Amino acid sequence: MDDKEIKSRLYFGIRQVLPELIPFLREEYQKHHELLSPEDNTIQPDIGAEERGVSIITERFPGDAVVAEERSKADNNVAGRPASFGWTADFLDGSTNFRKHRPYFAISMSLNKGKDLLGGLICDPIANKKFYAIKGRGAYLDRRPLSVSVQKDLSKAKMGLISLNSYRKHNELDLMQRLYQAAGECRTKGCTSLELAACAAGELDAVVKPTKNNWLDAGILMVEEAGGKVTAIDRSSHKIYVASNPYIHDELCRIVRERK
Repeated sequence: MDDKEIKSRLYFGIRQVLPELIPFLREEYQKHHELLSPEDNTIQPDIGAEERGVSIITERFPGDAVVAEERSKADNNVAGRPASFGWTADFLDGSTNFRKHRPYFAISMSLNKGKDLLGGLICDPIANKKFYAIKGRGAYLDRRPLSVSVQKDLSKAKMGLISLNSYRKHNELDLMQRLYQAAGECRTKGCTSLELAACAAGELDAVVKPTKNNWLDAGILMVEEAGGKVTAIDRSSHKIYVASNPYIHDELCRIVRERK
C-alpha cells in the first residue's frame, strides 16, 4: 500500500475537513439542542456535521466510500467497481456531552482499504487537539509520537468506561462493577474516541466499552500504533472492546470473559 495515498487523505482530513467542522461545532455547542427522536441520541449538529464532512470528502475523493453514523450506509459514487478507499466517520462523537454543554466530544474518522484499517484521525474541537495514526507508522498528537502507559498493576490502573448507559443497555452492569473493583480508578466521560486517544497517549491505562457499532476504528488503530493492545470479546448481542497497555491486557480480558 502506497503511504502517499493514505497520508494525502489523512492530511486532507486535518487541513480541509477539520477546519470546516471545528467552527461549526464550536458555534452549535453554544446553542440549546433537543433530541431529534426519543429512540436515539441524535441531535441536529450530528446531522449538520455529517452533511458537511461527507460532502467535503466525496467532492475531493469521488472514488472513495464514506460510511457515517447517522446514514449508516456506504455512499459510493463509483458504479461498477470497488471504492478506492473507505472512510468510517462519526463527525460528532459524544452527542450527550455536546447537548449538555460538557466540553468533551470529538470528530472521528478512519481510513480503510477492504478489511485493512490504515489510518485514523481524532480531533477534540474544544481543546484543538488532533490525534492521528498510520498503520505501521505510529500514532501522534500534533506530530508528537504517542506511547501507551507502562502501568503493570491493574489495581493502580486508571480506566475509561465511557458511560453508565453503555453498560446498562447491554446488560453489563455486573461487569462494570467488577471493573471498578479491579482498577485503581475508573471514569465515565462519555466520548469513546477521546478516551481511546487518551489511552494511546498514556493518560489512561485502559478503556473498556460494550457496543454493537464499529465507530471505534480510529481509536483502535491509535492505541495499537502507540504500542497497546485491543481485543474485541464477543457476547451474544454485542462486543466488549478492551484497549490497554500490553502489561494489564490479559488480566483485563480475563475479567471481561468471566461471566457471572
